[in-house]
Amino acid sequence: VKVATRLKKEFGDDFYVELQLINYEEQVEMNPKLIQLAKHLDIPMVLSNDAHFVNKGEHELQRILIELGNKTGWSYTAPENYIKSLKEWEAIRNTRKSIPKSIFNKAIDNCCKIADQCDFTVPLGNLYFPTYDHTEHFMYKDYPITDKESFFKRVILQRAREILREKFY
Repeated sequence: VKVATRLKKEFGDDFYVELQLINYEEQVEMNPKLIQLAKHLDIPMVLSNDAHFVNKGEHELQRILIELGNKTGWSYTAPENYIKSLKEWEAIRNTRKSIPKSIFNKAIDNCCKIADQCDFTVPLGNLYFPTYDHTEHFMYKDYPITDKESFFKRVILQRAREILREKFY
């Protein structure tokens, strides 16, 4: 409550309590508590999604990309973390029910309100790589390529080959 009060004071009308309909037990338990907090402090709510990829069914590609970027053996298994249509959201809300319909509708409206306040266009057709010095990447010693874009393309292709080789051979 203290942190939410401080953030509300700091951000004013631009502070929202985030609700999610992801299929994690912790989130299902947390949504009613977040709703209660938002009501108690008169903070608007917004519905968001932990989106790691654009389209349903791309989770396998996301898993491969995650495995490309880490050396811990951690893997990604969340097929529902794609960008959903309003129709898909409504279907999920009807089955999970951790967010009452009236709050769900208002949280969706708040998503649109926030989007209307944004003035940014994402340029498409380009690759965007991390802003850190790629020469510090753990695979740089294996692929000492000075051009960052070429380095990451090479690393991604090499790791993809390794993963596919392990999976299919």
